[in-house]
Amino acid sequence: MPSESTKQVTVVVPADLGRDSSRAFLVDLDDALDTTTGEIVLDCSHLWNVTSSQIGILWQAKTRCDAAGMTLRLAAVGSGLEKVLKLLDLYDVLVGPPDAPSAVMASEPERATAGRPAAPEGAAANTLELEFEVSTEGIGEAMDQFRSFLASLGLPEMCVFDLGTAFYEVATNARQHGGLRGRGRLSFTAVYQTGKVRLTFVDSGCPFDPSRQAPHFDVQQAIRQHQNRGIGLFLVKKLMDSISYERVGDKNVVCLEKGVKK
Repeated sequence: MPSESTKQVTVVVPADLGRDSSRAFLVDLDDALDTTTGEIVLDCSHLWNVTSSQIGILWQAKTRCDAAGMTLRLAAVGSGLEKVLKLLDLYDVLVGPPDAPSAVMASEPERATAGRPAAPEGAAANTLELEFEVSTEGIGEAMDQFRSFLASLGLPEMCVFDLGTAFYEVATNARQHGGLRGRGRLSFTAVYQTGKVRLTFVDSGCPFDPSRQAPHFDVQQAIRQHQNRGIGLFLVKKLMDSISYERVGDKNVVCLEKGVKK
């Protein structure tokens, strides 16, 4: 539930946005709008993973606050969220100029690595191979393994963030739009070579070329029209150096590359 102060109500943005957590967040937000005539503060401290779903929920919050004539302020904006908002040209809209009172930045949260799955034993030190169910749980577990692999390479935290975000968006796109039936699976390979990481995703879903998205995709218009498809792939293109696609037999093969510096 939101925590209330004199003329301010704080609502925590959840780290993981499943159907239930999204609904609970919006219920808390509506309660906040009913109980204050002051300011709504969104606590973003849990958003050390930032995806298109979370950007969408922040926009929904802004829309509801605007309709109610209320001021919205983001608090605890970490470097990952800041980067994504700027890449999508949403920073000034949701946060404001860097010197605005609403731009309350967070110190980077400590990443909890205890209990995270390690990269599979026997794999080459610079290679990770995974096969996982394309479900919310399967993608989450695979992303933990992928992030642990990247951390073992000694890559900078922001590079791990970029690659993890790209992984999530591509895998989630396959889950939501690939038409995979039942327990559909996705094969994934990550290879690190000096100065570059290459990611390869293979699935048997419907043919879809993510590299052909229109170059002038309007993120704000897409969000206003509740058009979720496309925002994540637009973000992937901003975060990665290259994206390519092939249809091999009945398989989609998507490859991403990103130059990295240790």
